[in-house]
Amino acid sequence: MIKHLLISFLALSITATAQAGIIEGGSLPVSLEMNVNESNDDIFLYTEQENFLLTDNLDVDYLGSTTNAGVIASGTTVNSFVLNFDAVGVGYTVNSFNASGSYLFDTEILGIIWGGTRPDGQQIGVNGNSATAPSSGFLDVSDDIFKVSGTTYATGEIGRGLEPEAWFNSNNTADVVSASGRQLDLSLWVKPAYADQLRVITAVKVPEPSTLVLFGAAALCLLNIRRVS
Repeated sequence: MIKHLLISFLALSITATAQAGIIEGGSLPVSLEMNVNESNDDIFLYTEQENFLLTDNLDVDYLGSTTNAGVIASGTTVNSFVLNFDAVGVGYTVNSFNASGSYLFDTEILGIIWGGTRPDGQQIGVNGNSATAPSSGFLDVSDDIFKVSGTTYATGEIGRGLEPEAWFNSNNTADVVSASGRQLDLSLWVKPAYADQLRVITAVKVPEPSTLVLFGAAALCLLNIRRVS
């Protein structure tokens, strides 16, 4: 009976954490440049930094506590993840490719960074006229903060960030980002010439109370042993 329950629980866990459309790529690849890690169907997720202490305020396009752009304060310890959707090829005069998926992180999503640089001719102002694109450039800035030695980033590459604004909603090709608690939902559109990238910042794990109790008991035992000796 216990065996059947364990098998059922395992099956339920696998079902609950299945990541359709978002593929875990593990640690960072050698290159996060555009037109390198390509797929027309999948968004690759890479673990970047774990238990990372921010020494400066971090600007984000989405702050979990407010759902607007904001700042994660200096002194906060976080985890960072990079998601990359890069359609196969380098053409621009072709239809955009779409990939969608959901992902459940181990801890709460604190913020999301997606603002990159856009090409000339695709820069749309608030009135629909050519102007400076409403894009923060926070991706490039955060590369310098979270970069991992041995990985080449797409810092400064044109067409790297997302386009979630209403101005880019022609032909239903606006990127959709939704986050709640630990869950991230994405629907991304990208032309092969470019790539959609974003950085997700999550909270670090807090030790369970039982773990703290065991740690405290072990420390007391060591202290008593030292006193006896």
